[in-house]
Amino acid sequence: MSIQLNTLPTSVGTNDVGLSIGNRITTAFHHVVGKIQEAVKLRRSLREIEGLTDRELSDIGLAHDEIHRLRRGDVFVPLGWTEKDVKREALPF
Repeated sequence: MSIQLNTLPTSVGTNDVGLSIGNRITTAFHHVVGKIQEAVKLRRSLREIEGLTDRELSDIGLAHDEIHRLRRGDVFVPLGWTEKDVKREALPF
């Protein structure tokens, strides 16, 4: 009588990219945590901007009525800026 061992191929439990299910869950978890951290940073930045005085806002070329546009994520050029002053990629938020 011979004993035959049936083993599973090494690809069992992995997706097409070769990550195990546990690695996929870990990757997804880190992605969600990263998005939450980005949202917290954005809220903190907007809260700091809302706390600035009119003088401080005018120094950076913003007005209080433009803060709601920042919060919505509108793409706009603040009234105190010109296109050559700053690029959107240079903004801290």
